[in-house]
Amino acid sequence: MMKTMTWTVPCLTCGVIFLVFAVLFAVLKEKATHMIGGFGSLSKEEQAQYDRAAMARDYCNMFLLWAAVMLTGALFCLRFGLPAFCVTFAVWILTTRGKIHLSIEKAFGKYKLDQDRKDF
Repeated sequence: MMKTMTWTVPCLTCGVIFLVFAVLFAVLKEKATHMIGGFGSLSKEEQAQYDRAAMARDYCNMFLLWAAVMLTGALFCLRFGLPAFCVTFAVWILTTRGKIHLSIEKAFGKYKLDQDRKDF
């Protein structure tokens, strides 16, 4: 039992951390976007050019997905140990694809507000 707990604890820890972030983004909504790497360092004028509500919603969903992967993996680790941990980690890595960018434009380009749009 001790060997399976060795692999369960990291999955459980990550799952809880991701769940906490998901709740933060769900509750704080647009106010939570300052926690997004790179976005918080933009000026207020630059931040105003992005749809912060959509960003918060997407990040909340992303963290919920990661929490689900890790917490499910923790359950499987209880029974199968290291093989389940390896599968869980691989699935998590696959779900992170496209989420890490070195460019602000690539990271947040899809959230850019249309500058030609007129709000009435």
